[in-house]
Amino acid sequence: MKRSFVLFVLSFFILVPLQSQVNYDVIKDPNGRIFKVKKGTKAKFYDDGTIKSLVPAENFSVWNARGKSYVARAGDRVDFYKNGKVKSFVPLNNVMVWDINGKSYQALAGKRISFFDDGNVKSFSPMREIEVKTARGKTYIAQGGYQVEFYEDGSVKSFYPAKKIKLKARKKKYKALPGRMVRFDREGYFIR
Repeated sequence: MKRSFVLFVLSFFILVPLQSQVNYDVIKDPNGRIFKVKKGTKAKFYDDGTIKSLVPAENFSVWNARGKSYVARAGDRVDFYKNGKVKSFVPLNNVMVWDINGKSYQALAGKRISFFDDGNVKSFSPMREIEVKTARGKTYIAQGGYQVEFYEDGSVKSFYPAKKIKLKARKKKYKALPGRMVRFDREGYFIR
């Protein structure tokens, strides 16, 4: 009797601290996928119960509409389209992303990546300088490490220039310096 009481007391002191170290909640979507969500955060859901966004407690794999697999970093929000494909996430490692024309870019780990619903890249932070093109066909060099954003047709929406550049707005011409974001409308004109 005394021995079983001692074992009970010991198991209490061993098991209770282990249980209190669990730092996640478990959720399950209608498709049966199970997610470990960081404790203290709330997952958001679409009307049909599929997951809209969550903050994972552990690194986990996500897929875009092109079928490309990525590892999402624990502790950073992951957004999904209604079909379950990833909308945006923060990658654990440097990864490759593709634009509508099939051109690949290396994206930085730890910087948010967004996709259009077809799986083409919407925005990311390139590892090094990259060439971007406006809807008017003008080519610029975007600075590495800073966010670049595209329209659905693959033309650049915004970027940080790698060097001083000249820009054409609808009525005026401008100059932009490195480290300052520039934006373009859907027709490829600079907008302030």
